[in-house]
Amino acid sequence: MKTVRKTVSVLLVCAIAFAFAGCKKDKKISAEDFRSKMEAESFTVSEGDAPCKTCLEAYHSTESGKTVTIIYYEYSSAENAKSKFDTQKKSFENAGKGDSVIVSTSSGRLRLENDSVLRITVFVDDMIVEAFGSDKDTLKSAMKALGY
Repeated sequence: MKTVRKTVSVLLVCAIAFAFAGCKKDKKISAEDFRSKMEAESFTVSEGDAPCKTCLEAYHSTESGKTVTIIYYEYSSAENAKSKFDTQKKSFENAGKGDSVIVSTSSGRLRLENDSVLRITVFVDDMIVEAFGSDKDTLKSAMKALGY
């Protein structure tokens, strides 16, 4: 009986360890990192005009007309970024009321997808990265390159 308890205890501890090993906390990237990683993914990067401390817009289009836009926002405070993120979250939740839309909202991440468009928002500290477009594979690849 003691052997069974020890075995079950060891398995439970291992299961918990593996579960947490898969979890990772998103990390903030700098504007310079954003620019270099997006350019390496063949995006055109330019200064944005959003009312925040730093705004960079990365754009990619294919010959078939599919596009991806990824915007880097750095705010003057984490509170300002959180406010923008909360507004985005409400927008995602309202959009998720349609039949063909998949919405997931988790701490610091939003994802909305339907047949033609994918939209992802990531919030870390005073930074938000917002991605949207019809070229889902390119969008996923670019977000992976950013670490998201």
